[in-house]
Amino acid sequence: MEVLYSFHDNLIRQVRNDFYRFLMRTIKWEQRMLAIKGPRGSGKTTLMLQYIRFYLKQPRDCV
Repeated sequence: MEVLYSFHDNLIRQVRNDFYRFLMRTIKWEQRMLAIKGPRGSGKTTLMLQYIRFYLKQPRDCV
């Protein structure tokens, strides 16, 4: 489990805040289930990592 935590922490630390995805404020994050669909390389993972890093109080809750 520690390997998973260290991988998660590494990803979160690498996310930059110089550019936010435009959907960040459009998505209703309080929904119980979200589906983010798009072509490869469009920033879906970056969007999720930015939300985890900058908006959640305890990022480990996502693991």
